[in-house]
Amino acid sequence: MNSELNLLFLRYPIVIIIFITGYIAPFLTKKNILFGSRIPDEYIDSHKIEQLKRDYKHLYMVIMAPVLVILMFLLYSIYDNSVILTGIFLQVFLNFYIQVLFNHKVKKVKKTLVKNDAANKEQAVIIDTNFREGNYLVPLKWFVPSVIIILLNVVYTAQNFNKIPAMIPERFDMSGKVFQYIYKSIQLVL
Repeated sequence: MNSELNLLFLRYPIVIIIFITGYIAPFLTKKNILFGSRIPDEYIDSHKIEQLKRDYKHLYMVIMAPVLVILMFLLYSIYDNSVILTGIFLQVFLNFYIQVLFNHKVKKVKKTLVKNDAANKEQAVIIDTNFREGNYLVPLKWFVPSVIIILLNVVYTAQNFNKIPAMIPERFDMSGKVFQYIYKSIQLVL
């Protein structure tokens, strides 16, 4: 397999993952959070909120699917690092723009829903002072996998330290060629 095809199989998953993540990310949060705005529980299943979700999915596909197809075609036909970087930045920017746009739409819809309902409800302020009584620390066992991975990397690096070249590339130009090297040290390798 030649190097261009190798790079192609490394680049395609990146743009596809960005596409899929942008499509599903707004819906992976808590049920009462939509595009970064908290929706009161009684409005979560309202028609306007459901319509916003459908509109987001539709607009996302209309904008991002052609961008994905064009970017994949460019990745296939042009083997240049600037193309992949520009494409990724374009995808991320468009994802961000669409989500910010819908954040503003959610705020407007939320304001109209709450304003219409506030006239019909009696207002009260409730302050919960008992929230600090619970134990909110993350259990230490959650850190065990991370510590194991770090230790395995340190052991592997220590075992293979002699196999690493004495001069390690440090800086690269835009075409991927090395223009500065640095001497190997244990701190650098770790």
